[in-house]
This record gives sequence, structure tokens and C-alpha cells, in this order.
Amino acid sequence: MGSKVSLNINSWEELAEFFSAYWGIIVPYLLISLTLTVSAVVHAARSTNFKTGNKLMWIFVIILADIIGPVLYFIIGKGEKEEDYD
Repeated sequence: MGSKVSLNINSWEELAEFFSAYWGIIVPYLLISLTLTVSAVVHAARSTNFKTGNKLMWIFVIILADIIGPVLYFIIGKGEKEEDYD
């Protein structure tokens, strides 16, 4: 059967202890996620050429799907042309 993960954080001290223990994982993940999301949203907002879907759909996918959204946009949503900005 699958395993269940439980944090059991009951105080601010326990939360601080958790973040200090996993700081080396949390910070790079947040930086990668933020960088991918911002670059994909900026590109989608400026672009007029998409392989599939439209601008509004891709912006929602990028924002709501965390790391997977921007990756999907760059793989299957981004248009073929390099100069697709207005």
C-alpha cells in the first residue's frame, strides 16, 4: 500500500525547525518554480503564435500547474517562430 506523509507541525518553532532542516531543497525548488513561471507568463503574454490553445488558456495553465505548467508551455504551447512578439 502507499505510504502517507504527515508533517505534524503544531507550533511556530516546529515549523522553523522543519524549514531549517529542508532549506537546501525548498529554496532551489522555489527559485526554479518562480523563474520558470515568470519567464513562461511573460513569453505567453507577449506571444501571438501558439502551437495549440490561446494566450489566456496558456497563462492559466502556467500559473495553476506550478512547474509542470511552464514546462508544458515551452514544449507544446510555444509557437514555432522565434520572432513572435508584437
